[in-house]
Amino acid sequence: MMRIPLSVLFPTLLALPICAQKATYEWQRKTTTIAYNPVPVGKHGLDDLKVGDSWRLGMNEASTWTLQRPIMDKRMLPAGAFRVALRRHAEDQLTLVLIGSGLALGGGEDLEVEGRLQDLPKPNSKLDIAFSVPPAERSKTDSQGVNLDVAFGKKRWHSQVILLGAKAEKVGSWTLEVVTASGQLARTQGKPAAIGLLTKKGGKGPEAWNLVLAGDEARLVPVMAAPTANFGFGEPTPPDPAWTTAGKAVAADRNEPAKTIELESFTAKNGEFTIVVSALKERLTLTLPEPKGPKS
Repeated sequence: MMRIPLSVLFPTLLALPICAQKATYEWQRKTTTIAYNPVPVGKHGLDDLKVGDSWRLGMNEASTWTLQRPIMDKRMLPAGAFRVALRRHAEDQLTLVLIGSGLALGGGEDLEVEGRLQDLPKPNSKLDIAFSVPPAERSKTDSQGVNLDVAFGKKRWHSQVILLGAKAEKVGSWTLEVVTASGQLARTQGKPAAIGLLTKKGGKGPEAWNLVLAGDEARLVPVMAAPTANFGFGEPTPPDPAWTTAGKAVAADRNEPAKTIELESFTAKNGEFTIVVSALKERLTLTLPEPKGPKS
């Protein structure tokens, strides 16, 4: 059977620009942005999402969340761009899923931001996603809580994430930022945690790498891009293993507990990084190779 290209059937539709709306917030020159296409409210709202089902959170192209620096929920969300969906686990439990975020940590399950449904004072007519800052958070300098609201119909899904400050150190063309998150998050039940971001000025390779702490292992994992195939609904592409490196994380006791993750030093020698960070009662020495890409 002959297949007719969509460009023949719908030339006008495909020629139209797709205008995604953006919910964005900038803090300390880093942004967090959710891009989506607003869908009008029909017969069903957020409270009609069945337990076990997910909603694509928009129309036309897939909705995406781009983070320029790791941010904090109950776990650290890695930097990168991810397709997102709203998932209902139970009657009173809905989460925003960052699809592919497990790959961004070097493997494991995707991360989910928890939230709850609230009644809207007045029903709205289309999907609306927004970041906002509570008054109590506006004067903070090392971190800032930000509300994330997804309104649709009579309900909104409400959550809060924490934008983080960072301490940066430079070595040659490399810059390492380690976030000022709670020290406890560096050791989250043995699960990987993105604690910083590595960038390089000039040269080939990825834009940046997430610095990931996973038990007694440290990793540099290239930040991910959201899928583009199938209007953004294609499978996420894993970080390039040729640009991914792994090394050791050796813990020693620290006399004074560090409430936040603290970058103490960042050095490079003979193609290897040495990074010293403190978290709670531990001083962690991370040693891992510089990312050099495919061998020619």
